[in-house]
Formats: sequence, C-alpha cells, structure tokens
Amino acid sequence: MARARSAHAAGSGIGARSLLKRQLGLRERGYSVALLSPPGAGASQGPDDRAGPASVAAVHAVLARLGKDPAFDARRIVLWGEDMGATTALLAAAKEPALAGVIAVNARFDPWADYRALGPDDRERFVNAAGRDSAAWRARSPLAAADRIGMPVLSCTRRRAAPRTRPLAFASRRAERKLSTEARIHGTRRARYAAGTLCAWPRTS
Repeated sequence: MARARSAHAAGSGIGARSLLKRQLGLRERGYSVALLSPPGAGASQGPDDRAGPASVAAVHAVLARLGKDPAFDARRIVLWGEDMGATTALLAAAKEPALAGVIAVNARFDPWADYRALGPDDRERFVNAAGRDSAAWRARSPLAAADRIGMPVLSCTRRRAAPRTRPLAFASRRAERKLSTEARIHGTRRARYAAGTLCAWPRTS
C-alpha cells in the first residue's frame, strides 16, 4: 500500500516546531510530513484570525507548494489539523478536491455555539479575531461547509470538548450527501493522539 503524505496544520497559538517530535514517528514509518503554523502562531506573521481567510489561505499556499514537491504525491496528501488548525483544515479542504482525506482533531464546527460557551473575556477575544459579521462567522463554520468537502474525513473529538454534538451533526450532514465521514468521540488523552490512525486511514493505493 502506498503511503499517504501528511500536511499538518497546528492550532491557534501552537507553533509547528512544537509538533516536530510527534511527527518524527510518521517520518520513521515512511511518510512525508509538512508542518505549518497559522497566522498568529509560532513564527508566522499576522494576528490570529480564528480559522479565517488568512489561515485558510496559508493552507492553500502550502498545498500548492507541496504539489510541486517531488516528495509529495498530490493524489495522496492527507490534511491533518488540531483544534483551530483542524477547523482551518476542513475549511481549506472544501476548495482542495485533490486531497486524499482530512483528519480533524478537536475541530470547532460552529462559531455560534463556540461563542455562546465562552465567558466575557474570551468572547471579546473571539470577536477581535473573527469580527461581528454573521457572514464572516459562517465562513469559519465547517458545519456550513460539510457538503462541500468531497474527500473522506476522520473527526476525532474529546468527550469534554463542547459542544460535543457538532461533530455528529457534521457527520450527519455529510451522510445525507453520501460523503465518507468517521466521527470518533474519545477520552482526553486518546483524542489528542487519535490522528495516529493516519497509518491506516484513509486507505490509499
């Protein structure tokens, strides 16, 4: 079985360099791995835009570069993100039909539900990053984009991640269009590393 190639989008506030140690395990198994930090994380320029246009554009730019790299087969690239990086990965995948799959660990699917769950200070930070316009919030919602993500999606979510119903709603919406989705709800530790199933998912030939 040919190996998938992985492009990993870090979450907000997480620099790609901090993920190097974990990715070495995939390299040892023969995978090619590319790491990227969204705006506002690591050494990346620009403010955090909470999976907004700048973050999504950064993913598109990396995928375009990988498409020209002989170490990466564009037909077998799996986009993998964690936390807001997972949200960004899903949103970018809606316009990247050549991807082999997306692994989303603890993605945020619904900005409105996220906002309601926050305290006053965190709500202010949310608005500073995402703005107040409902169209801008919808553009940050993988739930709204669920039927435009054509490749298989593996969603791994902590049991304590709130609201837990959103990944299931995402999977249900995709099922209506007969789009391949696997949604897993895990304990705290297991969810964080569940993306290690890249070694067996998706099956590529």
